[in-house]
Amino acid sequence: MSEYQYYEFIAIDKPLTTQQMAELRSVSTRAKITATSFVNEYQWGSFKGNPKNWIAHYFDAFVYTANWGSCQFMLRVPLACLSPENLQTFQIEMLGFFEIEQTATHWILDWQLNESENYERFDEYQGCNWMGQLVPLRDELLRGDLRPLYLGWLSGVYELNDDALEPPIPAGLGELSAAQTAFVEFLEIDVDFVSAAAIASPPLTDNHSNTDRQMWLDSISTDKAKQVLILLLEGRGQEAERHIKSEFFAWQREQSNQPQGQSKPRKVSELRKLAEIAKQERKERETIAAKKAAAEKQRQRDAHLRTMFADAELMWASADTKAQRTTAASYDEVTRIIKELAAAYKLAGDTNGFKNAFTAFINVHGKRKALVDRLKKEKLL
Repeated sequence: MSEYQYYEFIAIDKPLTTQQMAELRSVSTRAKITATSFVNEYQWGSFKGNPKNWIAHYFDAFVYTANWGSCQFMLRVPLACLSPENLQTFQIEMLGFFEIEQTATHWILDWQLNESENYERFDEYQGCNWMGQLVPLRDELLRGDLRPLYLGWLSGVYELNDDALEPPIPAGLGELSAAQTAFVEFLEIDVDFVSAAAIASPPLTDNHSNTDRQMWLDSISTDKAKQVLILLLEGRGQEAERHIKSEFFAWQREQSNQPQGQSKPRKVSELRKLAEIAKQERKERETIAAKKAAAEKQRQRDAHLRTMFADAELMWASADTKAQRTTAASYDEVTRIIKELAAAYKLAGDTNGFKNAFTAFINVHGKRKALVDRLKKEKLL
């Protein structure tokens, strides 16, 4: 198997300067570099930079995939977005699952999957699809949604002992966003553990009321408002939006009287038992769904065969016409038609009718060896 690695960085809050783009170009001459992104693929060799350093200095999100089953996703978020106490509860002590680093202004959140047996999911046609699916997680964290952190913790739950406690349980685990669903797939998080966790997760509530917005606007200082206006005047509208959203969501979290994670944390042993129950229930649902799908497929098949039986004369005439063309493709089509007719006659309970019509067909075309060989292969002769 040939080697393939995919690296993608994007800048969200602030575009790269010309100087920064030149610094990145000095590391890679082949990469696609814009004011907001760096993308490179490797079939040989490897990335010459340090992804975590690049996130600290240039970018807000990073995706890495390799076709031997490894992947990594990093986000840079402002310090005000998350408290150290909150982050610590979601971190797994062993390296390789979820790591946190702090800079002067930001948290760097680093999730990794180092051992996957599904190699095809990170082949050269798949790596570029992940950033767009995962980067909305950053906005969710800025809004105070802790579900991405909890899901990241779940990715390493197999490595924890039975007495370990889960972190605070965020609301909405039973109704994941599209980005969170993609995150579960990216890190290969056990969906049955997600279902088990969701049992104690309260439903989401609307935290975007007009009253909240107005109260916050009344509370902000003139200096803060001027900072946003300056960003807008300088053409940094995206940065201004991120700044003001971050301030607003931080204020909301401070004002909230119902912080996330009110349910009593469960031991990992309890989650394992609940996950096993969820697994059995999922398999039962899948079995029922498979039976329904098979029944519907059979219903459609039977309807098709009844139509063929009703039009049997036309179908035999079509087979006769195609057989006279004496091409491999036409013989394949004739064989398919006759095989379908056999099933149609059988469903209608008229096997003698099929024998008579088939005998008449063979009396005309029985010397066409290539066609006869095909009919024999399908056990029609």
